[in-house]
Amino acid sequence: MPFFSICFGRQLGSGGGEIARLVAKELGFRYLDKEIIELAAERGNLSKDAVESIDEKPTASLLYSVVTNTAHYTAGGLGYNVPINDKLYIAQTEVIKDIASKENAVFVGRCSDHVLAKEPNAFSVFIYADADDRADRIAKKENCDIKKAQDIIAKGDKKRASYYNFYTGKKWGAMPYYDLCVNSSLLGIEGTAKLIAEFARNFMNK
Repeated sequence: MPFFSICFGRQLGSGGGEIARLVAKELGFRYLDKEIIELAAERGNLSKDAVESIDEKPTASLLYSVVTNTAHYTAGGLGYNVPINDKLYIAQTEVIKDIASKENAVFVGRCSDHVLAKEPNAFSVFIYADADDRADRIAKKENCDIKKAQDIIAKGDKKRASYYNFYTGKKWGAMPYYDLCVNSSLLGIEGTAKLIAEFARNFMNK
C-alpha cells in the first residue's frame, strides 16, 4: 500500500498552517509542523531549545553544500564543526523521508517539498493571500496594528525565503517549484482546505 505526502509552503499570514491542519484532518493524514523540529532534535542529539531558536534559518557557512552532497552523512554522525543549522536541516530531512515512507502525512515548511520532490506519491502546495488579508490576520493574531503586522510579515517572509533558497537552490514561492499554488483569499481558510483535500483525493486515485 503506497503512502502519500502533501508538502505545504506558505506566506506568513496566508493561513497556510491552519489550512494544512484542516486538510490533514479531512484526509486522516498525520499533521507535522513544529513536531518535525522536535523529532529532528531527538534524531540529531540536538538541544530542543537551541533548534527552536534557529527554526527555518539558514546557516552562515557553506559547509551544508559539502555535507549534503556526501550520501553517507547523517545527522547523528556529523562532527562538532558542523553548524547546528545544518545539523538540524539534515535531521529534518531524515525525519521527513522516514515518516513519508511509513504513513500518510501533511508536512508544513522545512523545505519538505524539496526533500520529497522525487517521490511519486508526494505533491507540493504553496499558499499565498492578498496583502490586506495577511495583515489583518497577523494583526489579530499578534494583537498589533496593521503597520506592525506588515513589518512582521515582511521579516517573516524574508526569513522563510532565505532558508528555502539557501537549502534548496530554488526560489521560495516561485510557481514552477510547486504542484499547486492557491490564493487563500479567494475561498477562505476552510474553502481552500476543501479544495486541496479534493485535489489530494484526485491525486491519490489517479
